[in-house]
Amino acid sequence: METGTRTTAIVATLIAGALIFFFLNQPILLTAYVLLWIDKVAIGSLKILRRFGIELATISTIAVSFFYGPVSAFIFGIIVIPLLHNVKFMFITQDDDWPPFVPTPYGVIDALGGSLAFFLKGMGFFYALIAILLLKYILYAIADRVMHDRPVDIVSPVMNMALHIIFFIPLGKAVFGL
Repeated sequence: METGTRTTAIVATLIAGALIFFFLNQPILLTAYVLLWIDKVAIGSLKILRRFGIELATISTIAVSFFYGPVSAFIFGIIVIPLLHNVKFMFITQDDDWPPFVPTPYGVIDALGGSLAFFLKGMGFFYALIAILLLKYILYAIADRVMHDRPVDIVSPVMNMALHIIFFIPLGKAVFGL
C-alpha cells in the first residue's frame, strides 16, 4: 500500500469511528474513541513518546466506565484498542508476532483498568485514576517481565503519573466533565 493511500486509510478510521458514535448520539464514546485514536495511532506511531509517559487510554476507558458501566468499558476497550493498534500497523511495522485484532495483555490491562474504575467512582475521578494507574503500572511490569524478560521500568510510570496529574486529569475533567 502506498504512503498516500495508507495515510488516507488511517485518517478514514478516525473519521469513520467518530461518525459512528456521532450518529449513535454517544458523545462520551465519540470523545473516548478520538482520544484512543490519538493515543494508539498518532502517539503510538511515534514510539519514543511512550517512553515519556504520554498515553490517553486510561482516561478514555475510565470515562466510558463512569458513564456506561464496567461491562461497556471492558467491551469498548477490548474491541477498540486492538482495532486501533492494527490501524497503527498500517503505518509502521509491527514490532512483535502478535496476531492481528487479538488483544495483547497490555490491551486487556487497559480494558480491565477501565472496568475496575467503575467500582472506584465513589472516590472521585482523581483518586480513581491514580489507583488505576498504579494497578496498570504493576500489571505492565509483570507482563513485561513474563513476556519479554524486561527489567522494571521506573522512569515511564513516574513521567506518566506526572503528566496525568498536570495535564490529563484537567483534560478529563474538561472534556468529560468528570
